[in-house]
Amino acid sequence: MKYDFYNLSKEEQKALKELKLNKDIVIRGADKGGTVVILDPNMYKNKMLNLEDSETYLNIDLIKLNRIINNIQDELYDLFLCNVIDFDLYKYFTIEKPVIPTFRGLPKVHNDIKDPPIRPIVSSKGWLTETVSIHLEKQLRKVVEQTETVVRDTQQFIESLSEYTLPDKNREIGYVVTLDVASLFTSIPNDTGIEYMRLFLIEKNMKRDLIIKCAMLMDIVLKNNVFVYGEQYFFTTEMGCHGYPMCKLIC
Repeated sequence: MKYDFYNLSKEEQKALKELKLNKDIVIRGADKGGTVVILDPNMYKNKMLNLEDSETYLNIDLIKLNRIINNIQDELYDLFLCNVIDFDLYKYFTIEKPVIPTFRGLPKVHNDIKDPPIRPIVSSKGWLTETVSIHLEKQLRKVVEQTETVVRDTQQFIESLSEYTLPDKNREIGYVVTLDVASLFTSIPNDTGIEYMRLFLIEKNMKRDLIIKCAMLMDIVLKNNVFVYGEQYFFTTEMGCHGYPMCKLIC
C-alpha cells in the first residue's frame, strides 16, 4: 500500500494553488540567494526584453520553427553518415519529442530590492540540442579547467588568493579588480565564438578529429536556438547560448 505524506497542511496546499493561479502577481526566484520574489505583472512584463524590437531575438512562426527542428535532425544525421559521430552518439543526440525552451526573467534583488532589474534566462531542458550540449560540456571542461586563467569555483579562487603575494613587499594594501560584461551570452557572434574555441583547442593540442567534431556540434547548438515567450516563438540570431551546460565554458 502506498502512502502519501505532505509537510504542508491542506490549508497551506490550497493557498499555494491559489497563489499559482493568481494573475495579479508574478512569483519568481531571485537571480541570487534563493529568495522568492513577488512582482507586479505589469512591472515584470515591462522589464523583460522587448523581444519584437530586439536585433538578438527574431519572432518566428510555426513553419520556421519546424524548419529549424528538421534542420537540426538533418545535420546530426549528416554527421553520422560522414562518420563524425558514431551510432551510439547519434542515438544519444536524437530526441524524439523535443520540448520548446521557455523564456523567463529572474529579478536581481541583490542590485535593487525596490526596483530590481531582470536577468532573462532560457530553460532549454528537452530541446533538440540539449544532449549535444551536455556532450560538448564534458569534452570541453577537461581542457578548459586546465587553463591557468580559469577559476573552477569559489574554493579554488580563495586558495589561489592565499598563495599570492604582492610584488612590492612594502605595500600593505592590495586590490582585487573584477569585470562584468553586460549581456555576455548574446554579445558574442556565433562564428566568432566557434572560431576562438577552435583556436583554443588547437593551442591545447586536442586531436584534430575531436576539434572538427566539437566545432561542428557547437555550430548546431549555437545556430539553432529557439524559445517560446507567452504565445510567441523566437529565434536567437546571435550567440544565444542560454540554458545549456556548455554556455559558461564557451563564454
